[in-house]
This record gives sequence, C-alpha cells and structure tokens, in this order.
Amino acid sequence: MNELKKKLVLHVRNYAEEHYEDGGWDVIVECWTDEDIYKHLFDDRDYGEDEPYLKPSTPEKAIRAFDGLIDIWSDRQADAAYYRDNY
Repeated sequence: MNELKKKLVLHVRNYAEEHYEDGGWDVIVECWTDEDIYKHLFDDRDYGEDEPYLKPSTPEKAIRAFDGLIDIWSDRQADAAYYRDNY
C-alpha cells in the first residue's frame, strides 16, 4: 500500500470516528478494519468509464466512495428506531 492510499484509509477511519453518531458511520468504526476500508476503496469498486471522477485520489473522494453504504445503513437504523419507538 503506497503512502497516498494509507493516508486515504486513515482519513476514512478518522472521518468515521468523528461522525460516529451521523447515520451509518458507526458501522465502519465498529465492524470494518483498515484492510476492509482499503479493499472497498481500491479493490472492490468498478469505477468504469462513466465515473472516473470517483476514483479515490483525495480525502473527499475517499469519503464519497462510502456514500451508498452509509445511506443504506442510515436508513436501516432509522427504520429500526421508528419501529422500536412506535410499536
């Protein structure tokens, strides 16, 4: 792992810890290792020709790479809270 990739993984980890209470970032903190973050950023994603702007080359793009997952987890947490509180 080169230095830029290490910095981006660390940035995602730190961002997740700072935003622990915001939506689904707690899942990253509690369940993902740095290796998991690395794989999501660099191994598991197919950016394709239509989305080259998403390649994580900056801290902001590294965070954006998690947008879809965080949105899903945040929705699930909100649903669980609603049903817990209202039923």
